[in-house]
Amino acid sequence: MFKNFEINMEIVVGTYDEVLLGYKLIKSDEDVYELQQTFTDKSHSGCIKCVAAASNGTLASGSTDETIRIFNLKSNVELGSLLHHEGTISSLQFYKNSHMFSCSEDGSICIWSLKNWECLKTLRGHKGFVNAVSFHPSGKLALSVGQDKTLKTWNLVTGRAAFTTNIKQVGDGVVWSQDGDRYAVICDKKLDVYNTETAKVCCSMQAPGRIYAALFLTSQEIVYTGEGGIVYIHNISENREIKQIDTKTNRVRGLCCVRKKPGHSERSHLVTASSDGYIKVYNLDTDKVDQSDCELIVEHDTKFRLTCLTAIDIETSIGTSKVKEEQSEEETEAVQETNDDSNGERTTKKKNKKKRKKIQKSAETMPENKTKKTKTR
Repeated sequence: MFKNFEINMEIVVGTYDEVLLGYKLIKSDEDVYELQQTFTDKSHSGCIKCVAAASNGTLASGSTDETIRIFNLKSNVELGSLLHHEGTISSLQFYKNSHMFSCSEDGSICIWSLKNWECLKTLRGHKGFVNAVSFHPSGKLALSVGQDKTLKTWNLVTGRAAFTTNIKQVGDGVVWSQDGDRYAVICDKKLDVYNTETAKVCCSMQAPGRIYAALFLTSQEIVYTGEGGIVYIHNISENREIKQIDTKTNRVRGLCCVRKKPGHSERSHLVTASSDGYIKVYNLDTDKVDQSDCELIVEHDTKFRLTCLTAIDIETSIGTSKVKEEQSEEETEAVQETNDDSNGERTTKKKNKKKRKKIQKSAETMPENKTKKTKTR
């Protein structure tokens, strides 16, 4: 009988059916992988639009029900709800283990403290739906795109918009590279990569269908996917496609890369979530993307219509987590603790619900889940 061990990788998907699903990646001593379900939760009363997780195990989910739900993945406990926004929650992102960014249909971007879940700042400037927000690695800048066809650069030290760029199309997504030297903007079927220093497009890609997700593997490689189920990996400097990964699904709605730890034998993992219900995990050598075979190591049919995905390597040491959290608070000088919005007006916050409940370990009413195990070569 195989001896299994956890890789500490947590995968969480949101669904059109208002359900959150959590999984852990398990590997046997015979190099056989499987996804083990850890929880199901049906706290939301609307379609789940976005999920995000911090390395300390904090999970957030946003929905059309206008609420953000907060969970602790280590203890499988729901911590409560954030009710500040007045519209669909469209995007969530954590900055280290200290702050969380949220944006909404109401045109606002909120910055939250993970210490006490206070809304430190409300950024206003977009006219209408804000589709996505992404922070610079320094924590001092952020980018946002929305239905008003603008790309806004925010100075997080002052809490005000520094620049507004007319991109002439609705921006569906935005993401920074790990070093902050580049950022990418998704507009329907087009993906533009910008040089941060010049704010000029340095590389542009056109997909056959709508792009739903993109991320930087390195400062030189970007990966994107969406309609058609193909994952594309592109070299930015050479402006050439490196490879394609056929997920054999119709539409990929979520994409994450969990990078290998220094000195660890495990390679990085590329994770996809498709609207037909499949979660797929691929092995990927991010140091040698050109030579990596992108091997499918496990796939799982959730039987739900998936809308979003997050995947992280959760810190297992509580002591290490606390040290990193303290360092994160010391390094983050960008956000000032104030309740004034970006226009200088006082905002009225709705009080957060303080409730804790155990996330369901299993779901008797859920459809039967099937995981296909793959033995690595």
